[in-house]
Amino acid sequence: MGARRADYHDVHMHQLQNTTDSESAVSRTVLTHVASRWSPAILLQLQSGEQRYSHLRSRIGGVSEKMLAQTLRELERDGLVLRTSYPVLPPHVVYALTGLGEACAERVTALVHWLDENVQALERARRSYQAGAVACDAECNAALDRARRIGSPVAMRARATIAAAKPMVNDVCAAMIPASSGGTL
Repeated sequence: MGARRADYHDVHMHQLQNTTDSESAVSRTVLTHVASRWSPAILLQLQSGEQRYSHLRSRIGGVSEKMLAQTLRELERDGLVLRTSYPVLPPHVVYALTGLGEACAERVTALVHWLDENVQALERARRSYQAGAVACDAECNAALDRARRIGSPVAMRARATIAAAKPMVNDVCAAMIPASSGGTL
């Protein structure tokens, strides 16, 4: 496992070193757009072919006109969606995936399938993490109360240290609590 992780790290670092700052900024920006709230739904809908704005809006529940228009503009700017306007009355505008958009939509589809297949395990992990954070919060709060009651300068410094370390302690506790224990220490 260690060698495998090192190989991945080496390859990833090599890719980063061969990427210019502007390429890195573009990839982060596009990833932000693709991972936004509405982009995956839009990409998945457009996989079935070109569609009008109104059809997209009716197929994607909960999206406002403003957010749909903004997300389509971002995806068009990123080269994933093609907007075609036909010069007729009333105006006829359709949206379709570009070649890049099709490749991206395939990967988004794979991620959605993976999420669907693993939703129960993900829910268990989230519950376990939350249970660990709650248990650690109780321990930290008890230690803070003891320091407050003592009131000495040393205890007050300890109280400040405990308060500052609380988020990190919660993460460590959550990692240490086995899921099989029901999330308790």
